[in-house]
Amino acid sequence: MKKYSILLACMIVFSGCAKNDPENSMETVSDESQETTEFTESTTEPDYLAYDDPFILPMIFPVPDDADPYEIRKHYTFVTRKNGVIVCYNKMGVQFLEADCSWINTSSYVCESCYLDYSDFDFDNYPDFFVAEKYDSSYSSLSKSGKYFRFNPDMGLFEPWEELNEIGYQVNPYRNSNLEEKLNTNVWENGAYEVKTYQWQDEKLVMIERKCQYPVESENPEDKTYYSNFFSYVNGYEELYKREKLVYVNHAEWPQVTEIPIE
Repeated sequence: MKKYSILLACMIVFSGCAKNDPENSMETVSDESQETTEFTESTTEPDYLAYDDPFILPMIFPVPDDADPYEIRKHYTFVTRKNGVIVCYNKMGVQFLEADCSWINTSSYVCESCYLDYSDFDFDNYPDFFVAEKYDSSYSSLSKSGKYFRFNPDMGLFEPWEELNEIGYQVNPYRNSNLEEKLNTNVWENGAYEVKTYQWQDEKLVMIERKCQYPVESENPEDKTYYSNFFSYVNGYEELYKREKLVYVNHAEWPQVTEIPIE
């Protein structure tokens, strides 16, 4: 197994037996609660977590060096509360992640994928965690902002992720045709949208590209016209390297694209 603090291990042994016994003080999530992702209130379930001691010293599950990350993933499930998310290991609550999830109860979007994203954001094969604190799905604006938590395999726990939290918006990890690992954000507002592309470089998240598309007045009232500007970033310096004009003739599904010379 991977090494972790001997002192913390001792604390777990002596404190975990009393505090983390599921029959003593830890909540166990039933099968019934796992079968639905709808956020509902009841007269018996509080709006907040009444836990103290179990989450002061959360239970840890260090990942063996030869473990299959996809098998490790199967152990974890999540239960949403108004003030955060309970991390469950084999359906037993072992950690609490603070976040503002109060909007989930008032939104028509109750599917779990709308507010929880269990993805590998740093490409280490272990899934990390994003919980949305705001989801604007109106026609004029589409964005999802929230908090990130990075999976620490030495502890088997999720930790606040400062670099991604500075971005705030949900990022989408992907590998392009050259197998380059990238992350991007998509933010829509009032018919315009912006895509920012990032890469991990020396364990730091660096923006490498930005695309900004915005509507302009069309020559024909039946058409829709947009300009797209493409920027690259090298050592923090921005450079406009391409500009395009997109015309959706008579609201066609696909635009006519013309590259505009950069002066």
